[in-house]
Amino acid sequence: MKVDLCDIFEKCLSAKYIHVENDGSYSSYTVDKTRYIFFQQSNGKTDWMNNFDFPSKAYKGMDIPWRCHRGFLKVWKSILPYVEKLLKTSSFESAVVVGYSHGAALSALCFEYVWYNYPDIRNNLYGFSFGSPRIFYGKRNYSFLKERFSKYINVINSDDIVTKVPPSILGYRHMGKLLYIGRDKKFFSINAHRAESYRESLKEIRCIIDV
Repeated sequence: MKVDLCDIFEKCLSAKYIHVENDGSYSSYTVDKTRYIFFQQSNGKTDWMNNFDFPSKAYKGMDIPWRCHRGFLKVWKSILPYVEKLLKTSSFESAVVVGYSHGAALSALCFEYVWYNYPDIRNNLYGFSFGSPRIFYGKRNYSFLKERFSKYINVINSDDIVTKVPPSILGYRHMGKLLYIGRDKKFFSINAHRAESYRESLKEIRCIIDV
């Protein structure tokens, strides 16, 4: 599958989001049998409180529970009933899950949920995150979940400080294929996390990629 990262990033930024409990925000629609699900960046104080609520918590309801960032899991659980209803009441043959910043963390949890609960579309399930914090906890989790994220592209602006938290020394890991963009200036900055910075860095690479 060929994907224009610049285009899908802009779609994520401009989507018409539905806001639910715990400041969770999502957008979804179907085009040509493909279900698109987008998650919005931080847009309020509650989002930031959840961002910093980073003790790990078990994600239950699976054959083998795994652990992740507690704050993002809380927001995802608020959005899950709405996404679940959308998926159960629509016909689709493939799915694309996208998020930026706070929404990137939610997109990873959504991607794993779709992978686990819709095995028939696993070969046609794609994910893209931009500026995601680390959300999965523990080395065991990393090896256990790694194969599920083979078609999940985690785009990281090289100096983006948000992508470096929570620190790996605390046991947190990224998921998916890491795609580093931008020029490494050897120091981390919140400016590198801004949408304008991601736009500029994406322009420096070939936006069309094969997944």
